[in-house]
Amino acid sequence: MSVFSDQLVDDNGNAPLQVANAYGADGVNPEYPDLISVTGDAVNGHRLVYHPSFPMPGGYLFRVALADATPTGGTDWQNWTIASTETATGVAMYLRNAATGDLFLWTGVTLVDNGDGTGSLTRTQYHVASNWNTATTITTISVADVNADGVPDLWAVRPDGTVRAYLVSGLSAGGPATVRATRVQHLL
Repeated sequence: MSVFSDQLVDDNGNAPLQVANAYGADGVNPEYPDLISVTGDAVNGHRLVYHPSFPMPGGYLFRVALADATPTGGTDWQNWTIASTETATGVAMYLRNAATGDLFLWTGVTLVDNGDGTGSLTRTQYHVASNWNTATTITTISVADVNADGVPDLWAVRPDGTVRAYLVSGLSAGGPATVRATRVQHLL
């Protein structure tokens, strides 16, 4: 599937800094995945943008500018990495701030579209960890339920081609979860 880059630019002509799969968080056309991006610039600020799919592969004709703050309540979306998966209970998305090591998980992510090009996300937020991998450069984060316990886990790829799974358990609204690193593996 091809997506033309001009389909994902914001109102100021900015291309996304990053894009993640939003699956069917809008509840429409689940057979064609939606996208979510971090978009913006220093003058106009950064934000999350939802790109609902038009009912065809690669069809992203509309966008919804989201009013959601970062997990820590800020607007510095350019400092956050997003990665997503779909679970039995809906869309789940990890959000990581590399500078602070803050790691959050949003579960049950659902789009609330105001019908005017703006909206927000409903979700349950978990603060998974503080100071998570602050001294480590991670080039890619992927999300999957690695150990099939119903909680999304993380795969982190480093610049040297090594990968490590991080198993997450003990999600609680009251505090950090348990994050257990598995042994490092080398990509072929």
